[in-house]
Amino acid sequence: QVIAKIKKYENSGEINFKIADKKSAMDSVKDFYLKQRKPQAFFDFDGYRIEYKDWWFNIRASNTEPYMRLLVEANTTDKVRQKVLQIRSIIEKYM
Repeated sequence: QVIAKIKKYENSGEINFKIADKKSAMDSVKDFYLKQRKPQAFFDFDGYRIEYKDWWFNIRASNTEPYMRLLVEANTTDKVRQKVLQIRSIIEKYM
């Protein structure tokens, strides 16, 4: 009950994409969003984390498996779905 009171964002859970060229796929996602609009925050350690007012994502490469891992959080479930689909469409050419 306590956590329900402070829950602020909807979460995609960790989504794994099997990709050989993880770095190129991650860079494509990063470049797409950085060109769209200026984020509130950008971090580039252990992958990329880009934060906007109403949503954020983290994308990183697994060091031990051929997977790229994605986590999206947003203020609504619809926005989470939309952003996951958008990111998936960016990386499809690498899959």
